Amino acid sequence: MMASPSMAQRLDKSSVNIKISKGEKLDVILHKIESLSGLHFVYNPDLLQERNTVLSGNFKTEPVRSLLNKLGINAVEKEDYVILNTQANMKANRIVTGFVRDTLGTAIAGVSVKVVGTQVGTTTDTKGAFRIEAGPQAVLSFSMVGFHSKEVAVGENEVINVTLSEERSTLSEVVVVGYGTQKKETLTGAVSLVSLDKLSSRSVNSVGEVLAGKSPGVIVTNEGGDPTASPRINIRGAGGINGESVLYVIDGSIFLGTPQLNPNDIESISVLKDASAAIYGARASGGVVLITTKKGKKGQMQISVDAKLGQQSAWRKLQPLNAEQRAEVAATAAKNGGTTILPAFDPTKYPEGLVTKTNWMDEVFRNAALQDYNAAINGGSEKSSFYLSFNYRNAEGIVLNTKTKRYNFRINSEHQLTPWLKVGENLSYSSTNGNGANTSSDYTGALLSAIYYPTNGTPYNADGSFAGLPGPFPGDYGDIINPVAELMRIDINNPVNVLVVNPYASIQLAKGLTFRSNLSITKSNARYKSFTPRRPEIGKPVLSNSLVERADDANDILAEQVLNYKTSFDKHQLDLTGGYTFQKTKNTYLYTSGAGFDDESKQYRYLTNANTIQPSESGYASTAISSLFLRANYSYNDKYLLSLIGRRDGSSMLTKENRFKNYASASAGWVISKEEFLKSVTWLDQLKLRGSYGILGNLGSLSAAAVNPLLASTQSYFGQTPTLQKGYVQ
Repeated sequence: MMASPSMAQRLDKSSVNIKISKGEKLDVILHKIESLSGLHFVYNPDLLQERNTVLSGNFKTEPVRSLLNKLGINAVEKEDYVILNTQANMKANRIVTGFVRDTLGTAIAGVSVKVVGTQVGTTTDTKGAFRIEAGPQAVLSFSMVGFHSKEVAVGENEVINVTLSEERSTLSEVVVVGYGTQKKETLTGAVSLVSLDKLSSRSVNSVGEVLAGKSPGVIVTNEGGDPTASPRINIRGAGGINGESVLYVIDGSIFLGTPQLNPNDIESISVLKDASAAIYGARASGGVVLITTKKGKKGQMQISVDAKLGQQSAWRKLQPLNAEQRAEVAATAAKNGGTTILPAFDPTKYPEGLVTKTNWMDEVFRNAALQDYNAAINGGSEKSSFYLSFNYRNAEGIVLNTKTKRYNFRINSEHQLTPWLKVGENLSYSSTNGNGANTSSDYTGALLSAIYYPTNGTPYNADGSFAGLPGPFPGDYGDIINPVAELMRIDINNPVNVLVVNPYASIQLAKGLTFRSNLSITKSNARYKSFTPRRPEIGKPVLSNSLVERADDANDILAEQVLNYKTSFDKHQLDLTGGYTFQKTKNTYLYTSGAGFDDESKQYRYLTNANTIQPSESGYASTAISSLFLRANYSYNDKYLLSLIGRRDGSSMLTKENRFKNYASASAGWVISKEEFLKSVTWLDQLKLRGSYGILGNLGSLSAAAVNPLLASTQSYFGQTPTLQKGYVQ
């Protein structure tokens, strides 16, 4: 059993109830302790698998560390796992000495030095020196307020010298706010910078999973266990009357839809949660997520490769009633309603109906394997830098017969051609495919069926075919599908390819005055093919089969011209940003379907083998939006802050009378902690009072067809002597 990546290990707080027999294999006992405690053990199986224990007894609420000691095993806790080793294999402890310094080489006094997983510890003296007893298997932890912590394995070393880097104050962090950046301490809007610490050590499927639990007011929901579905993200509520989705901006360019980014490529994420999102006008009511991808770093070329193998599982599953409990509920309902109990729940008529044979939740959920591989190269000189990356992720879904596969490629480069001209490009390609599942539908939803399907039934018949509702009274259970059969029959092919080319140029026109031209071209194509076979089982039989195919292509072009001016005089600071953007999107689709396949074998699941082919449908939509925007930020002594935002959007989706709309916001802040009466308070880093008001648009989640429905041809009879007339309807 593997702990989930987000699970914090609790070795010293964990206890178990376990019975151990003398002579029992040690590795078997360890698997039991893992399963009972939820901890994840890492050890050399060659040292443990052949050993049998001499310990025996029935242990009640026994601390895991104490139990391991009794088994002759040493344990060291590290982040998401516990390292085990036999005490016989542990070499004798010895004295380890060394010095702790900062990045400038200055000794640091008072650094806490501990042996991880034990109570052994010490602190550095005024010269930064330490002396501690530790074995070769130990890991030393060095921590100090104001510095990043560090862990070092002892190994065969008797002298360990450590350099700790200073933690940069979060107040001086630069936050992306849309068409520019600001220092965190001067923000007047609700803009949060998402912490990406330890992201490279986790395996996440999407940007939504990166945001989960990382920003106040941002709710990320994964529903149904479908690995091909994007999480639902709500920023401070539903967003608007249309339930607007989040607007993503990647490297300054608006991305329509949900990006399939490699999370390892992300450098920073900012979330605009209030009126500060007005800078994006008509599409901002669902909130804005601003993503900056990694760039090359000056210096020697660096190559990084990592591979992650893991397992995912549903940590909490519903527990439906067993067969006997359900019969009791049915009997109570019949008694209270003054009716006769249904035969399927009457033990005198169907005694086998009280025998629980299947836990359907265990049948539809599984331990799902995942693979995640990353490789990246970055480097640069004084005038050029580059970053290249590749990602491959293959993950099973926790729901039976679901899966997803993703490839990501990225090339980012930047070149300082002259002291006043900088050019660069961000190029990315993603390819995804997967097998998703309908988990929520009342009619064919596998998870709902798993809740209601009778537990005295089984997934399969004795001959290996899918079973239907059990017993002689199947109608008493209602209209329910076999959830295992429904999931195992899923046959979906849904490749989606997205190419983004984003060249840009930045020109220094004068001191403090910068012009940036940004072009983003996005081409995507998606194909969808789904075959639904017959379902002959008793319960919810469907005796026909069908095939659906769809092709969607989209081309999006975005051009942005942005001018920024920054100046300061005395204690005054002014930051002005203005610009013009134009975005045009073209979408085409083709839809076709067929039914009546005589042979349901894989090789025959093509339209040419359908007895009935429905008329094909196709469509084309083109939308455009042009915008002007302006933002003015003013600061007096970094104490009194004011921000004004205005944007005018014109959308082709709307009629001429309503095509252009204005959006604006105003926000102000007062950094109280910089007032004289609070300067002497040492325990307070920053105290700021801020407020904002603004108007945001809610066009983000609407399609052109929703605002201006297309005409469809039809025919009907009209007149005193009815004749068939052709016409169009919306």
